[in-house]
Amino acid sequence: MAGPAGSVWTEREIALIVSDYLDMLQDEIAGNAVVKVERNRALQALTGRSKGSIEYKHQNVSAVMALLGLPFIRGYKPARNYQRALVEAVEKVLESVRRRQGRSGRVRRTVAVGLLIAVLGGAALWLPGATARHTASLLPDVARASIGTSILSEMDRMTGPPCDAPSGIRALGHLQGRLFGT
Repeated sequence: MAGPAGSVWTEREIALIVSDYLDMLQDEIAGNAVVKVERNRALQALTGRSKGSIEYKHQNVSAVMALLGLPFIRGYKPARNYQRALVEAVEKVLESVRRRQGRSGRVRRTVAVGLLIAVLGGAALWLPGATARHTASLLPDVARASIGTSILSEMDRMTGPPCDAPSGIRALGHLQGRLFGT
């Protein structure tokens, strides 16, 4: 068990108090009821420390949390006279939590970016053709033919008359087939 009243807290005792404190803080932030008396009794049984000693050590943890700019349990007013080992224990636990959370965030971010690139790539390849097919399906055949004729006459005006060479005639026939569907 622990040392007598007034003795320095052991590493094990500090780990227990920090773990208990962070559990209570998590419950408080989540809006869950926290019964401090029951938790104190459990720590008394594990450490052999008095009720007052455990209460004061919880206040020390509040001071460390405040020092680190983090939220602390409202019912434990920060008490500034704490061991350096307590600061190290809190920092160690918080660093462990940060490392664990950081990895899962990177994986989610990587997967999300990959999916976004896949969706955008698919849309870039599919959308132009789908838009053209949809637009063409909305127009009656007569309107499509009229638009095609209008485009061909505009092309003639801008580029000159079509080439009479066999390859030019084949290219025009191919274009005409695509525009007019004949």
